[in-house]
Amino acid sequence: MSSSSPPGRSRSREASATRGSLAGHRSVAEIERVLDRAEQFGPEDWKSFARQVCFGHPDGFSYFEPDPETGLNRDEMNRAYAASLRPIGRRRARWSVPLGYRFHRLTHRLAFRPDSAGFEAGTTFYRGAEQLRLDRPLHVLEQAVKIPLFDCRDCGDCSLPEIGYLCPESQCAKNQRNGPCGGSHDGRCEAFDHACIWAAAYERPCRLARS
Repeated sequence: MSSSSPPGRSRSREASATRGSLAGHRSVAEIERVLDRAEQFGPEDWKSFARQVCFGHPDGFSYFEPDPETGLNRDEMNRAYAASLRPIGRRRARWSVPLGYRFHRLTHRLAFRPDSAGFEAGTTFYRGAEQLRLDRPLHVLEQAVKIPLFDCRDCGDCSLPEIGYLCPESQCAKNQRNGPCGGSHDGRCEAFDHACIWAAAYERPCRLARS
C-alpha cells in the first residue's frame, strides 16, 4: 500500500488485520500481504483469470453458451440446449424415455389416480373381494406382477409413482425414499457401480416433459 493512503483507511486495514490475527488464522503480517496484493487488482482484472476459478463439471448444464477463450459465458443461449427445444430434439427426448416407464405412467393415470374411472372401478372391485375374503390371493397376484417388473420387496409403503417407477428398497443401496443421499457422483452410486435411481427418477419425467 502506498504511503499516500488516507489515515482512516490505514487504520481500517490495521484493524482488519488485527481481527484476523486474533481469530487465530494468520498473523498480522500475512494478512497485510494479502490486503496489499488485493489492492493491486483493478475492478475488471477478475475477467483475465476467470477461467482459473471456474470449477464446473465439464458436462454441466449452462443456460448461456460458454466462451472457451475467457472462461465466461456469452450472451446467447446454450446451443445444445437450444437444439433440444427444437422439434427434432424433442422427438429424440421422447424416444429416449423407456417404454416401460411410459406404460406405467399411463396405467397409473388410468387406474390409480383418484379422479380416474379405473380407480372407482378398482375400489368397488376390492371392496367386494374383501367381503369374499379374496384379499390374500389378490395380494399374491399383485406380487406376481410387481416383483418381476420392479423387483418389489413388499414394503407396504409403495413409492413407485414418485420415484420414476424404480423401487428404492431393492435398487437403492441405502433405501433412500425421500431423495438422493448426496453420495452419488455424475449420477453413479457411491456404493455400487450402477446409476443412482434418483438420477434416473429425475431424468425420466424431464425427458418426457421436453418431448
